[in-house]
Amino acid sequence: MFTISAQVRPQPSHVDNPFWNKVKSPISPEMIEATEAVRNKVMGFNQAAASFGFHKGSFHRTLKEQGIVSKYKQGRQQLPDSPAMAAAIESVRKGEKKAYTASQVYGVPYTTLRRRLADAGVVRKPE
Repeated sequence: MFTISAQVRPQPSHVDNPFWNKVKSPISPEMIEATEAVRNKVMGFNQAAASFGFHKGSFHRTLKEQGIVSKYKQGRQQLPDSPAMAAAIESVRKGEKKAYTASQVYGVPYTTLRRRLADAGVVRKPE
């Protein structure tokens, strides 16, 4: 017969490990200066991180904690309707052209035209 003996190690408590429940260190004056440069649009995010010598991830986390978020992370950019897009939407709405044909004729992106048509409530007729 085989006898297996195992030692049971006690589980560490949160008090024992010095890395758990770590208190955040205060923000350095250089980090504050870099944050203000990004907030006032003197520098971009990457440029400020490089010029002040910060890691991008740490700097991004600090910016998020300060309430500064990138305009590119908030969703797709809403561009104003161009005259060509308005003409393409109107031709599809009147039934003169289908969406793909209108996108080719007026030189607008097909997926953008489809999205704008859906936002305007123009639906495709069942065939």
